[in-house]
Amino acid sequence: MTDERAQESGWLRDITLTRQSAAFAELSSDGLFLLDTFEAKLHASQGTSKRSNIVTPFTKAVKDLLRRRGLVPDPSARAVTASTDLIKTADISFQFDGRPWIIEIKTGIEFNAFAAATLEGLAYKAQLPDCRFLLLALYAKNIKGDLRDVLTACKIPHAIDDVLALSNNRDTDTPTWCRNLICGLNSFAAILPNGER
Repeated sequence: MTDERAQESGWLRDITLTRQSAAFAELSSDGLFLLDTFEAKLHASQGTSKRSNIVTPFTKAVKDLLRRRGLVPDPSARAVTASTDLIKTADISFQFDGRPWIIEIKTGIEFNAFAAATLEGLAYKAQLPDCRFLLLALYAKNIKGDLRDVLTACKIPHAIDDVLALSNNRDTDTPTWCRNLICGLNSFAAILPNGER
């Protein structure tokens, strides 16, 4: 089994365990919608050989949640040019009250992924100063504490507006993992604005 297939089946298993957990009752309606949609899109993607077996279904689920909230994902996600040869396209972008929102999705946040996302955030902020840049990951890898503190220590707190990991691989027991996933789903839903429904 490839790493991607193992991750995919692992997420399907973990979603089932989350549904069975005591914390499941705390899941908001938007959090439940995102979880249900992610699970359905994971099932639909099974058998594909694409590298993005996890990120693609999750990105599609997030776009569906935006639509449910009355927000319209840009048909062509916003891009910035960091140099003449380097163009970065957002995973998801949309407008709310005239302000561009950029969502960068990572499978996991660890030092290198966080550094890359920080550079992306700086590039977007340089060209779209009023944008809101959100880093969203399915899991944090061996990270304890708030990553925004790192940005503040490096004197670039403006690079990323919100950093959110839905789960943490430091959570080794199932109840803690499930509770933190539910908290992450609810937190993400709470960050998003409400468009017209």
